[in-house]
Amino acid sequence: MRFTFSKKKLMTGILIFIISVFIINLFWFRPFFIKHFFYLELIDGLKNDPQTATKVKVAYLYGKYKDRLNDQSISSIQIQDSLLKRSYARLQRYDDDHLNPTNRLSKEIISWHLETDIERIPFRYHKFLLNPYNGLQNSLPSYLDTYHYIEEESDADAYLQRLEAFGNYYEQVLERMEESRLRKIVPPAHLLEATIVQMEKFIEMSPDKNMLYTSFQHKLENCDEINGKDDFLNQAIEKIDKYVYPVFFRMINYCRDLKKESNPEDGNWALPNGDNYYKYLLKHHTTLDLTPEEIHQIGLKHTERIREEIEAELVNISFDPELNGLHQTLKELSQEDRFILGNSIEGRMKCLAKYDSLIQSANNVLTLYFDEFPKSKLEVKRVPEFKQEGSSNAYYEVPTLDGNGSGSFYVRLDNLDNSPVYDMPTLAYHEGVPGHHYQLALHLEKESIPIYRKRFYNNAYIEGWALYAERLMFEKGAYENDPYGNIGRLLAEWNRAARLVTDTGIHFIKWNKGQAISYLEANSGLNHQDVVQEIDRYISDPGQACSYYIGYLKILELRQLAKAKLGSNFNLKQFHSIILSEGMVPMTILENLVNEYINNELEQAAKE
Repeated sequence: MRFTFSKKKLMTGILIFIISVFIINLFWFRPFFIKHFFYLELIDGLKNDPQTATKVKVAYLYGKYKDRLNDQSISSIQIQDSLLKRSYARLQRYDDDHLNPTNRLSKEIISWHLETDIERIPFRYHKFLLNPYNGLQNSLPSYLDTYHYIEEESDADAYLQRLEAFGNYYEQVLERMEESRLRKIVPPAHLLEATIVQMEKFIEMSPDKNMLYTSFQHKLENCDEINGKDDFLNQAIEKIDKYVYPVFFRMINYCRDLKKESNPEDGNWALPNGDNYYKYLLKHHTTLDLTPEEIHQIGLKHTERIREEIEAELVNISFDPELNGLHQTLKELSQEDRFILGNSIEGRMKCLAKYDSLIQSANNVLTLYFDEFPKSKLEVKRVPEFKQEGSSNAYYEVPTLDGNGSGSFYVRLDNLDNSPVYDMPTLAYHEGVPGHHYQLALHLEKESIPIYRKRFYNNAYIEGWALYAERLMFEKGAYENDPYGNIGRLLAEWNRAARLVTDTGIHFIKWNKGQAISYLEANSGLNHQDVVQEIDRYISDPGQACSYYIGYLKILELRQLAKAKLGSNFNLKQFHSIILSEGMVPMTILENLVNEYINNELEQAAKE
């Protein structure tokens, strides 16, 4: 009995020791198993990003962090930079030879992102945090409108707490902007002025008319689980007045003062270490190692090719671009009454209805080209009025992880006098189906993609696919009886190719804003107002505009490669499944996946 007791005691002690070592290793050192590392990194990342945690409704973290905003302080950024380096070093200690294919791929993808984020550390203060295109003055209110869900009373309480946190959030943003200013990194005056105009419009109405209130009101009205709604709404008015508007006034005044020190040049080249920052951004956005010069030349080549295709299509529908010049011909075409819905209530209703119809038509043919389909629906919405100035004509917001929510396709409705209807099909395919919504909703819902990889994204894959979706619909006959719609498609492609030239022109070749406007007006078909907004976008977010066409060209290149090597064994549905199988991977890794698919198919064919 005594021996047995001692043996049990010994075994219990050993077990406790092993468990203790495992737990200590899991949380304080490199976890034994790489999946544990990935999950810990995910949890740590979401703890430091409560807005994303609640955006996609991550279990446990959703309820815990739905009342918080992201920490924008300098100290928080510095901590995150240290953690990035630590995480990358830990990840490299896992031996590839001991990993299964899924974990090996996850390591490769996450390594790429960590490495790229570490490369960004020297440029932490180069980004213009307040800008008219994707500035934080717009993104936070828009985030609350789209992603703060009101399903029970605690959600309403959390919304009010987030409104109260506005003051601290934007004070931290101003702290970082001041640090940038001290480093002589200041936005051009015209960007600051456009940002000021946006912020003034945001606070010009009374709090009960502000979208932070009206959005909250709408959500409360649609939630039967909440009592005392009037009390919540009254508190919202108080918090907007006390915490939101005052800090927006401070940001407006800060930007006015900052204009006195604004950079007279528009390109990154004029910033301290600006050339290297731009090269980094091109790598970050395209996920390929292309130089600014290479991207510029690619743009010039395709811009000229597409121009010729547009001229040929115009001739086919009895227009002579040589008579008045291509640009004037396109301008006159875009202003014909038959193509204009108009800036009226009726015109806006027709616009939303047409987009709904286009998306439904695309949904009806998806089974011809794809084997998998997202559960999440797609809603067409108006771009909030306060952020119309400086906004793109359309953009997409993703649904939740569980597939129970909806993706949102936002459309500008304030400039329909300058938006011909033949542009609409391409925009619907790009932002909706089979573009962003199909791709990103499927990515979030796919159980085969580990959840810890779903927080990583890259523009080349996302935007490259959306342009590919436009091309696919053309190839499959969507414009067969719609030559004007095809002109709209070609104009959209022309614009994306011209972006390569314009973006690199501004940020590397040292074009001024006037030169950039002249080039884009001559090579896009856009009107002057839209061209100016596009140029401001490139100046606000350098390199991002290059991701579209570079990613698109890469996907087309990979499809051509698969077709050439597989011949009659090439299957379009299968190719699409491979492209979408692992989610938002860098293009270098996507190329590896396609090559692996090709080799597997060739081996299978040889066996048969």
